[in-house]
Amino acid sequence: MTSIRRVYIALLLGFAMVFAGLLLVMGLLLQELNSLRPDARDNFVWYAGRFDHERLMLIQALDGYIHKSSDTADFELVTDRYDIFFSRTQHSQEGPLGDQIAKLKNGNELLRRVGQTLKEIEPMLPAIERYEQAAYSQVRNQLERLGPDLRALSLDAMLQSVGETKKHQAALKHFMFLLVFLFAGLVLIGGALLVLLNTEKQRAQRMSEELDTRVKERTSELAAKNTQLERANEGLRQFAFVASHDLQEPLRKIKTFSSILSDELKGELSANASHAISVISNSSDRLRRLVTDLLEYSRVSNRALSVEATDLDRLVRDVIHDLSVQITEANAVINIASLPWLKADPLQMRQLFQNLLTNALKYRSPDRRCSITIDAQQEVGAELTISVRDNGLGFSSEHRNKIMEPFQRLHPGGLETGTGIGLAICSRIAQRHGWTLTAESEPNKGATFSLHIHNQGQFSPPPGSTARDVAA
Repeated sequence: MTSIRRVYIALLLGFAMVFAGLLLVMGLLLQELNSLRPDARDNFVWYAGRFDHERLMLIQALDGYIHKSSDTADFELVTDRYDIFFSRTQHSQEGPLGDQIAKLKNGNELLRRVGQTLKEIEPMLPAIERYEQAAYSQVRNQLERLGPDLRALSLDAMLQSVGETKKHQAALKHFMFLLVFLFAGLVLIGGALLVLLNTEKQRAQRMSEELDTRVKERTSELAAKNTQLERANEGLRQFAFVASHDLQEPLRKIKTFSSILSDELKGELSANASHAISVISNSSDRLRRLVTDLLEYSRVSNRALSVEATDLDRLVRDVIHDLSVQITEANAVINIASLPWLKADPLQMRQLFQNLLTNALKYRSPDRRCSITIDAQQEVGAELTISVRDNGLGFSSEHRNKIMEPFQRLHPGGLETGTGIGLAICSRIAQRHGWTLTAESEPNKGATFSLHIHNQGQFSPPPGSTARDVAA
């Protein structure tokens, strides 16, 4: 990983951390703002002031009832004000407001005394309802004595609220400062990311342009070399063709005149001279066959493929018919399984099987009757394999790749030697079709040549064709 990429990743991580911090600060800020929202139901100062207010309202209700004021003469109003005052006192120590009151000086103790006073007042309410002045005076005096303490409670709550407000304001200032700091960091990191991204983009663009330039240069070089190679191959093909044809005539004359000499001077030549003429004739035959095979190898390698639907079963039968004389002379038995249709060049396929069958007939074993089997095998989803198997002399497995190369011959003693081109032509034909030709053998146990055809090489019979049973 390059240093620029490391910096890029570090900036991304920093950006993410700053963004997370910004969200956290905003959440805390919103929480603090919510705590400062004026709500009459939950405002502590208002609630603390209501204790003295309820006390005064209860005194006013008592005075109105005793003095029979026109609008407050109902005793139910007295009981209602008492219930409200008592209820507020009992619930004041619960929830968030109870926590706030607990922070005040003697807050819980004062409310406990208020509650105790109200409990003492409750039994005297029936006497007040009967207009007993003594009960009224005693209750009113007790309520009056609560006044200074309740006003002190309200004042302490107000002072505490002012202090809490100042703390919140200070906290808000700190939060705002941190928010500004984080936002500035976010802007700096974002700017650095933009600069880095722009730098990386420019570097990638330069690298792309350099790569395009190199690709164009290399493509141009390859095109020029390919053109040179094509010219060289064309020259070699022309040279091989011309040289091979030019060699044919001298070889034919050597063969002809050696035969004339042998016939005209028959009986007059010494044994050495007759042997020399025989060697000349045989050598010219071998050289002529070699030239012919070289021409054929050149045609196989360079002639354009003419691929079409090929009935391999019929093609192999035609090859066997063409080799009927050699098969009869070798007293060979050929077994043919049902062979498929292929998408291939029929001329080259004919040559491939003709070379394989000729090779099997040539190198048959003298100890047993020659037997050749041609079959096709294919498993589901696997490649198609067409095999030509014989029971001839065979060869060592270490030579299985060597015999596929031009001019590589394995000559069993006493047999006619070949040019070493036939199997090379078969291998070349397989390669040009995109297939593979392999050989497996053991000495004196025959040989198996397998043509491995990929699935795309298999071809369905064209419409109208009929399947045929092939007799062994």
